[in-house]
Amino acid sequence: EQRLAHHRFPYLLVPEPERVLLVGAGAGNDAAEALRNGARQVDAVDIDPVILSIGKALHPDRPYDSKRVRRILDDARAYFKNANGPYDVIVYARLDSHTLLSGFTNVRLDHYVYTRESFEEAKRLLKPDGVLVMSFVSMEPWIQERLGQTLKTVFGQEPLHVRPFTLVVGSQARIQAALACYPEFAAQASALPIPKGVRMTTDDWPYLYLKEPRV
Repeated sequence: EQRLAHHRFPYLLVPEPERVLLVGAGAGNDAAEALRNGARQVDAVDIDPVILSIGKALHPDRPYDSKRVRRILDDARAYFKNANGPYDVIVYARLDSHTLLSGFTNVRLDHYVYTRESFEEAKRLLKPDGVLVMSFVSMEPWIQERLGQTLKTVFGQEPLHVRPFTLVVGSQARIQAALACYPEFAAQASALPIPKGVRMTTDDWPYLYLKEPRV
């Protein structure tokens, strides 16, 4: 069960990775877990300087003091465009904004991290045997289906759904090896059913939380 905690889960798939990219790195929990699992280089990207500074000052494990970790103050999408890969693991660390917003707010900056074009940029940064792990909290099944359809289009494979809120794409050899080695992982994992006609998010239509086009 502890191995399935969302911070730890990527390292069942890729033990002791050479390079890890965290987008939405926050106060350092994901960076600390990457270090505990032997990552040699961790690029920790977050758009919020206050959150990064809080993690630097107060995280009990001091991950941002490690020479193996680079704190990068940037928007995830901007970083994708300018980064030099390849990475063994890319982790979307629940970077969606949970700030209370008006119901009239249809587009937020984080929407553009979840478009087809954004996933194509992330895929470019992965090693051929790398994996992308996305944690995204949503109570609406159609949002998860939308993310799954967009990942499926870019990666050409059905995303693996690890309950409750994680999607995985990338090296099938690594995914299948983890399923075989860790029964508790296999018990929580299944293919994500995606109904026909699910609309993807794109840079031209990035409305992640809008079920269908409407005013």
